[in-house]
Amino acid sequence: MTVAAGTRVLVIVTASFNTATNVRGWVGYTVTQGASTIFASSDDTAVSHGGNNANDQSQSSTVSYKKLTAGGTYTFTMQYKTSAATNVTFANRTLTVVTLN
Repeated sequence: MTVAAGTRVLVIVTASFNTATNVRGWVGYTVTQGASTIFASSDDTAVSHGGNNANDQSQSSTVSYKKLTAGGTYTFTMQYKTSAATNVTFANRTLTVVTLN
């Protein structure tokens, strides 16, 4: 997305999780401008789910606020993380960015 300096955005991350017993998954995002990472993916702004049973399922969303200080083109990219090497299935994923000004 191309924005003016000082643009404020809401970032909405939604994902469905199917996890194995005692495994957690996270879906977050990074924001880049060219080759520079402006906001790195963080557990604090990610949606997450952990299962206590095999095939534990959940669909969740999280919303975060960001201010893009410089004008220009920004790329928002989903990032995925698990607490184990496998055993998390991510589905129904959306990354929505809403400009506020």
